[in-house]
Amino acid sequence: MQPLKITLFGDYYDCQLYRGRLYLWTFDGDLRIYDWDQVIDKVIEHNGDWLTFLYGYKDGRYLYGSKTKRLFEDDEFKEIVLRRYSSTCRRKHFLEEKDIEDCIIGVQPAPSSALPVDTEIYNNILYYSTEKGLFKATAHRPRSEKYKVSTKALKLWDARILSIIANDYPQMALSAGSDGLYEYRPGSNYNYAFLKEIEPQLYQVSEKYSLFSNYIFESIFSSSHNGNSYISMFKLDRDKNSYFHRVFEKEIEENAFIDDFKGDAILSWGIRDKVYQATGNKVRVIKYSKWKENSHADRLNSFGTFNLKSNSRLIKGSAATFGNIMEYEDKLLVMMSNNEKFVLPEEVTRWRIYPRSINYLNQLHVILEDRVEFISFNHDSYVDQMSKLNGIEYYIPTSTKARGMCSDYIEEW
Repeated sequence: MQPLKITLFGDYYDCQLYRGRLYLWTFDGDLRIYDWDQVIDKVIEHNGDWLTFLYGYKDGRYLYGSKTKRLFEDDEFKEIVLRRYSSTCRRKHFLEEKDIEDCIIGVQPAPSSALPVDTEIYNNILYYSTEKGLFKATAHRPRSEKYKVSTKALKLWDARILSIIANDYPQMALSAGSDGLYEYRPGSNYNYAFLKEIEPQLYQVSEKYSLFSNYIFESIFSSSHNGNSYISMFKLDRDKNSYFHRVFEKEIEENAFIDDFKGDAILSWGIRDKVYQATGNKVRVIKYSKWKENSHADRLNSFGTFNLKSNSRLIKGSAATFGNIMEYEDKLLVMMSNNEKFVLPEEVTRWRIYPRSINYLNQLHVILEDRVEFISFNHDSYVDQMSKLNGIEYYIPTSTKARGMCSDYIEEW
């Protein structure tokens, strides 16, 4: 299955999709906030096929559901749906700003006059970094409010943060380049015994260079072009009252992950259950197991490789359920979880995935010079989740108890 694509023309700098609202930062310093479902309804009005756009853009869980899978066991039904999907993918779905003016929830000055280095929305709070430091502002405010994002931001720290990424739990990894790797724990009063507290609820995790980072369950994988990438290992410990606390263990450089690693990675990245190490002509895949208790060697195991050749420089990588996303100087490459390739052959301004979300986990949003591409991948439910090399394993707790154990803060986007 080829991905589905919607193009919105305009001059944008950053984007976020959160709980039914699309946030778009413009180069003019404005923040435009749209009702996402209404935007998709506009596309449906012009192109029909509400079912394809429903599971493509409104509810990414749709194809994973057991009831849906039973329907697809009927060959006749499956053939009709796939034919409609293929037809919809072949058509162009273009939008201009004027087409979605009536979908606007609010237009306002961005919380900072400077363009953000990075942004993240977590628990109805917008976090963003500029050259002047790390800030937060209340987001997802009621429609009755004049500003849907507070214009009175609170400064959290003076450092320049290159990358902000939230975990399913109340944790945020902050990559600060040569200043190292940090973690912010909003709303938590638990103190880490082995980490230095820089500001309230903000800890230094490592002094080593950190270009960007992501969570592999409780641990943090820090990526770097300047020396080895590394994992800051954390685990869950039970105290005398049977409460679980996240405890820092140690830092492990990537050349110690597995015995056969030769230190030849150009760039490495990790998220959830996978670590990827890109060499000159291939990518090594390492499986990370959350539940191994004895040592890091038990948790990190070689899982396979796939070929990858490019004449341009690899800048950044990450993974979502639908596959592996790799940004180069002149293109964006997605190695889909069914091992097919999808390429955008242009230099990109920024791209976003939403692996923490429930409804938007199948989407990739790419900002280019004159437009935003909203790309929806809908093949992954047909892929065996335990054996796939490209992409993180799909898992959403279904019971109330399981969701509570996973996180008190898990958000239904």
